[in-house]
Amino acid sequence: SKTVMWPHRTVQATSSLPSRPSMPSGGFVAPVRPARGICEGLGLADYFLHIYGGDSFQMKKPDPMGLRSLMEETGATPEETVMIGDSQVDVETARNAGAWSIGCQFGFGPQNLMDTPPDVLVDRAADWTAALSPAKIGVQP
Repeated sequence: SKTVMWPHRTVQATSSLPSRPSMPSGGFVAPVRPARGICEGLGLADYFLHIYGGDSFQMKKPDPMGLRSLMEETGATPEETVMIGDSQVDVETARNAGAWSIGCQFGFGPQNLMDTPPDVLVDRAADWTAALSPAKIGVQP
């Protein structure tokens, strides 16, 4: 396979995240079998309790069905949920589910990301944890 992580220190970003219980689920555009294989091959599977693909839910983004299903499965509220994505449809999906959105200016779809601005915008994966700080998202600690 020629699949590689984006050269934005994704491994360092995931290494700084809490262990599995705090990073419950991942959703991908690829069908579920390749998505799981990609995560396993890149050493990322252990950061997720569940890995879903673009074919895992009846409705597609920006319908919130998939994200709401993940929240229900893990017992997370919309206020406790963040969707990280690189496109307008990812931001719209988060909004439709009442969740936070982190927009990535790297990936496949950042050219339309600012058509629907995310709650927080990052330049690289290593910025994910800093983007979730209470001051950054406007929450009092």
